[in-house]
Amino acid sequence: MSAVRFDDCRELVFREASRQAHRLARRYDLQPADRDDAFQEIVFDAWRRLKDYRASRGELVAFLGVVTLNQARRIEARLRRRRRTVDVSLDAPIANGSNDAGLIVSDSFSEEHGLPALLGNKVDGHARVEMLIDLSRAIVSLPSEMRRLCACLAHETPGVARHVCNLSNTGMYRQIEALRLHLLAFGFGTL
Repeated sequence: MSAVRFDDCRELVFREASRQAHRLARRYDLQPADRDDAFQEIVFDAWRRLKDYRASRGELVAFLGVVTLNQARRIEARLRRRRRTVDVSLDAPIANGSNDAGLIVSDSFSEEHGLPALLGNKVDGHARVEMLIDLSRAIVSLPSEMRRLCACLAHETPGVARHVCNLSNTGMYRQIEALRLHLLAFGFGTL
C-alpha cells in the first residue's frame, strides 16, 4: 500500500478506533487518559494490519471494523483481568471480631509462603511439593546447556548468567524464549 492510501485511510482508521475506544470507555467507565491509551493501541494495531487488507476480500470499512473490534476485545480482556484482581495494601488492618487488633495483612503471611501467597496462589504444602516434582521433571528434560542457563538464572542476574554461559545478547534471548516455551509445555507460565 502506498503512502497516499494511508493518507486516504486516516479518517476511517481514526473513526473506527474512536468508536471502539468510546465503547470501552462507556462499558468500563474509563478515565479520559485510559480511553486515549485504548484509542492509541487500537489505531496502532489498525495501521499495522492495514498492509494485510485485500480489496478482493471485502470493503475496507468492514476490514477495519473487524481489526479494531478484535483489538478492543484484547484490551477488554486485559481490563477484566485487571479488575478481577483485588488491590490490597499490605499495611491494611485485618478487621474481624477476634482479638486481632493491630494486625495488618502482611502479618497473615508467613515468610516461607512468600510472593505466591500475596498474589493469591495456593500455598498448600502438598501443592508446592507436586509443583517442585513437576518442575524438576521439566528441568531434567532440558538439554544440558539450557539446564546450565536455568541454574545460573536461579542464582544470578541475566547479565551475569549470560557471561557465565558464554552467550551473546541474542543467544541469551533465544535460549530464554526456548526455555519459556519448554516450561510452558510442562504447564508452567502463560502465553
